[in-house]
Amino acid sequence: MSKRVVVVTGACGGLGQEFVKQYIKKGYFVIGVDLSVECLKVHEDPNFYGVICDLTSEKKIDHMLESIVRDYGVPDIWINNAGIVTMDSFSNESEKQIKKVMKVNFDAPMRLMKKTIPLMEENGGGKVVNISSVAGLISAPILSSYCASKFALVGLTESVQQELALKGSPVSLILVCPGFIKTELIKLGQERGFPEQLKPFLSNSDQAVKKIIDGIEKNKKFIDPTINGKVLQALNRFGPGLLNKAKRFALPNSLMSRIKD
Repeated sequence: MSKRVVVVTGACGGLGQEFVKQYIKKGYFVIGVDLSVECLKVHEDPNFYGVICDLTSEKKIDHMLESIVRDYGVPDIWINNAGIVTMDSFSNESEKQIKKVMKVNFDAPMRLMKKTIPLMEENGGGKVVNISSVAGLISAPILSSYCASKFALVGLTESVQQELALKGSPVSLILVCPGFIKTELIKLGQERGFPEQLKPFLSNSDQAVKKIIDGIEKNKKFIDPTINGKVLQALNRFGPGLLNKAKRFALPNSLMSRIKD
């Protein structure tokens, strides 16, 4: 295939759909990976192909990757974008829920890195992009499993970046840590959703993805595409006490009651 190929996991999410649209517009052949058959069928474009895969299954991940490489060659860009969150207190969240969050948000990207990086090295180069979160840099209540998975992904990515640099690998590994973005992951006004009082601070998914793609093209090692994410990082560095107070303010009563239960 002459066109450059990009793979996006979580292709039906808010960021995922934007990655698909914007990369198709840039002339890429886009392979979208998700569980939602209906959503994947929506992208009726000759430069898009949808793959159904359960990222909690190692065997299905391996089969998915093998079929993509067999049919389309080694991708030029692989974006580990899929992610899930359960907004609940640590005491209420079940071990099963925690393990599922870790499988999707950390285990799957780790396994795909293990598989794609050697393939790209043999192919002369490529880019692997891990979408973590500002929640992988700054902890937050009600997000213990999500933070754990994203902190782990940040640590893994930064460590492997150093290893790739030491051996002179032709593969670029890029870490992305967005802040709050208007996506399905954040459900406004619902009991376990994003606090209504923080709605004005949300970033738009199209602008965030545009900045991410620009960073990928510039081969940046770290991309923080949202203003709110940058502000949170600054507060965490220079005013952690103030940030902790802000976290308490941001939690609606419905979520505060879950901590106290």
